[in-house]
Amino acid sequence: MQLLLSQTGLNTVRRAALAAPFLAGALYAHAAPFGYAINSDGFMVPENEIDNLYHIDLATGDAERLGPTGFLDLEGLAFGADDQLYGADDESKSLVVLSQASGQGIAVGSLPGNLRLPAGQFFDFGLATSCTGLLLSSDNAQALYRVDEATGEAVLIGETGAPLTALAVRGDEVFGIGDGQRAPNLYRVDPAAGTATLVGPLTGAAPYNDAGLDFDESGRLWAITDRRDMNALSQILEIDPATGAATVVAETLGGIESLAIAPPVCAPDGIGGGPPELQRVPTLTPAMLTATAGLLLLVGLYFARRRLR
Repeated sequence: MQLLLSQTGLNTVRRAALAAPFLAGALYAHAAPFGYAINSDGFMVPENEIDNLYHIDLATGDAERLGPTGFLDLEGLAFGADDQLYGADDESKSLVVLSQASGQGIAVGSLPGNLRLPAGQFFDFGLATSCTGLLLSSDNAQALYRVDEATGEAVLIGETGAPLTALAVRGDEVFGIGDGQRAPNLYRVDPAAGTATLVGPLTGAAPYNDAGLDFDESGRLWAITDRRDMNALSQILEIDPATGAATVVAETLGGIESLAIAPPVCAPDGIGGGPPELQRVPTLTPAMLTATAGLLLLVGLYFARRRLR
C-alpha cells in the first residue's frame, strides 16, 4: 500500500533527513576522547600557566587548565593499571604521581631523583604503561628502561637505535614516535630487547620537536606535537599504527610533548591478553554513523505516518 504524506508529514521527514548528517557529525566529533597533557615547553601563555596539567578534548583542542605540576620539565605521561597518572620529569630525573584534579605532582617515595639517572644529562623522556609495568624511553640516550612504580628506579632494557620521544602501548604491542628533527617517524618497539623497528614516516604532520603519544580505549593512536615553529599551536594527530600516516584533527596549546588517555587493557596474568580489538570499548565508526542517520530517517517517517492517522 502506498504511503501518502500530508505537507506536515513531508516537512517532518525533511527535518529528520536534514538533521541526520549534523547529528552524525556531532556524534563523530564526540567519539574522540579526552586526554591529559602538560605544556612543559610552554609559550604563548602567561608564565604561571606553563608546566601545568591540562585536560584536552582531542576532537576540538579545547583545553581545561587543572593546575601547576610543581615540576619544570615533565615530559612523559601515562596512566598506570590502577588509573594513577604518572609523569617523568627530566629536570629532576624523577618519576612523579599527579593529581588529575589539581595537576599537583609528587615524586614517588617523596624522593626527587628517584629514577637514579645521571644528573646534568637531559634524556627527553617518553613514558607508557605496558601490561608488565612502566616503560621509559630516552630520545637523547636512544634507550628503553623499565621503571619500578613503587620506587621510581629506572633499569636499562636496551638501546632502541632510534630517538624515541614518546611511547604508547596497545595490548602487548609497544609503539614509539621519533624526535621530529632527526626521525619524524612511527616505530614498533620490542619491550624485551628495547630495540625499535621503523613503521613509517609521520606523513601529514607539520614539523615538530617532541611529542606525546597514546592509544584510546578503542585502539585509535593519538599524538600531540610540540611544533618546531614556536609561534604555532600544537597539533593533535590521529596516526595509523600500520603505516605511520598522520591526520591532523585539531590544534591546542603550544609546547605540549606529553599525552595520557587511558590505562592499558591487560589480562589477569598481567600480559597483553589477546587481540586488543576484542577488549576495547568501540567508538562510532563511519558505518555506525550511516546506520544512525538511517535510523533517524526511519523515526521521522514513523512519526509522519502517525500524524496521518
